[in-house]
Amino acid sequence: MKEFERLLGELDSCHCGAQACDCTEVLENLFELLDEEIPVEKAHRLLLHGQECPECAQRIEAELRLRKAIQRSCCSAVAPASLRVRIRQTVIKYSSS
Repeated sequence: MKEFERLLGELDSCHCGAQACDCTEVLENLFELLDEEIPVEKAHRLLLHGQECPECAQRIEAELRLRKAIQRSCCSAVAPASLRVRIRQTVIKYSSS
């Protein structure tokens, strides 16, 4: 848990001190950036900043590591067949209403 708190702390602030720093914009758009939910031009600009700013690069990498760890630990479980059937029935029920 301390590692998670440390990563969150890294994501919370900018320490690069660069003059034309867009660290705030990278932080504000980090999740959308990694989820590919922002326009390509904006993503490209933010990633270019991440290449030039070691602090932002570290934040991006930390979030990617965290996502991979979460994915490894929880996404291997398969929903029971009975649950999948109930979900499918519920979706059919509400989609035909």
